[in-house]
Amino acid sequence: MPLTMPTTKPTQTEWSIVSNVRQFVSPLTGAIQTAQRTGNRWRVTLSYENLFDSERAVMQAFLSQLTATANNFFLEDHSYSRRADGTGTPLVAGGSQTGNQLVIDGWTSGTYAFLAGDFFEVNGELKMCVADASISAGSATVDFVPELRESPADNAAVTISNPKGIFRLISPQTTWSNRSPRISNFSFECVEDVIA
Repeated sequence: MPLTMPTTKPTQTEWSIVSNVRQFVSPLTGAIQTAQRTGNRWRVTLSYENLFDSERAVMQAFLSQLTATANNFFLEDHSYSRRADGTGTPLVAGGSQTGNQLVIDGWTSGTYAFLAGDFFEVNGELKMCVADASISAGSATVDFVPELRESPADNAAVTISNPKGIFRLISPQTTWSNRSPRISNFSFECVEDVIA
């Protein structure tokens, strides 16, 4: 079971999406061929500055409990605020859906299920909508990144409030800096755990 992050919010985060794309450039013509493969994932750098006493101790314990790259944890974008007005109990509408598009029903009110840039969670995977998704007859078709790693079941829950993904530290070493009297700074990189 993934660990839960401490409630202390980071001072700064840096999010990126790591694409699994291979490219070949012809040495004769300069023509470019690309091949998109599955395995795209989120990569995040989190920085915490000037943590005192209990916040400092809790963060030290959390990083130590991760045992470097051995354990994974839930992570959300701490700066995220949902913009779309759709409400209800969103559920996956039909099994066997794959790729970068998902039909979601269970919307009871609102014009948009998601606006571009909104996050949601399905199957423990964190997704970002890349286009506005309007609601029609309680259903919406959503385009997102990264692609589904596993097809969600029909009626699987879709989390729109505080969506999270499962992440793992990149480095096998966890460190932090201390200064007198009891102040610590933390910075670490993690990547979405694509086999969680």
